[in-house]
Amino acid sequence: MSGGAGGSATVAFLFVDLVGSTELLHRLGDDANDELTRRFQHVLRDSIDRHGGRMMRSTGDGLAAVFDRSVAAAVSAAVDLQRSVDRLARAEPLLGLDVRVGLSAGEATVLDGEWSGPPIVEAARLEAAANPGTILAADVVRLLLGRRGGFDLQ
Repeated sequence: MSGGAGGSATVAFLFVDLVGSTELLHRLGDDANDELTRRFQHVLRDSIDRHGGRMMRSTGDGLAAVFDRSVAAAVSAAVDLQRSVDRLARAEPLLGLDVRVGLSAGEATVLDGEWSGPPIVEAARLEAAANPGTILAADVVRLLLGRRGGFDLQ
């Protein structure tokens, strides 16, 4: 859905957050943190783009994305971005980078390119509740995904 005049669609939302980003900023200082944020955001955006999602907004230490074609694509992006952040963390082991991810899906409304609705709120809450290094998915994501993609959602 292009997000023009308005309407609703069944879509998936992904929220991701860098764990301990404020502490990391204080440890690194502004310039080094800006460089890390640039690299971190690049990794996240690449994963979202690679799986057909669209970024809704950046939070600096994370982002929110929408997937309007496939729940499996949203799950694939979540796994991909975690793996990509893990690679970045291995390249910079002293930083201790880790992310939390929340996924939800359902009927949401878009008006002038801005999404709203219960699945956005749920994805944000799941991300906030996730332990570092985990992806929390709403039950509806599991149901819509079924056995597609070979994912083991517990």
